[in-house]
Amino acid sequence: MTIYSEKVVEHFMSPQNAYSMPDADAEGSFGDPSCGDALTFYLKVKDDFIKEIS
Repeated sequence: MTIYSEKVVEHFMSPQNAYSMPDADAEGSFGDPSCGDALTFYLKVKDDFIKEIS
């Protein structure tokens, strides 16, 4: 049993567009790295719109 929804587990086990973005305009991280529940998002923004996310 997991505390996460089936969709969250599916995305975690089979990630798409998962890469670091050194030139990102924004970055956010959350979770608990000690147990492997950590995520980091990277965004590129242009003209107030998200142009790329990973």
